[in-house]
Amino acid sequence: MTALLGVAIGRFWDSRSESGRWQRDQRTASYRALAEQFQAVNEILRGLATADPASEGYSDRVEQVRLIDFKAWDSAYTAVWLYGSPHVVAVASALDATVTRLFYDTQEQQG
Repeated sequence: MTALLGVAIGRFWDSRSESGRWQRDQRTASYRALAEQFQAVNEILRGLATADPASEGYSDRVEQVRLIDFKAWDSAYTAVWLYGSPHVVAVASALDATVTRLFYDTQEQQG
């Protein structure tokens, strides 16, 4: 009976420890992905800022940035919502709002 209780407690402890490690790993991966996507979005916005709005295909490029290029950013940001600490989620939300504002500011300053 004592051995059975020991096995049950051990399995519970392993399960709980594994869950904690999984959550930690997901949180770390989400932070890394957001940092990587921030760099990618920065480069995309730099390219958009230096493009000539009068050039052929500019409006198509803006639509591609909005609809396609930002998808990876949105996925990374969503993962931070799911796995991040409350403080990091708040900072990521402010960063997302700033990136969005920068996207629109880039177009307004050129237009």
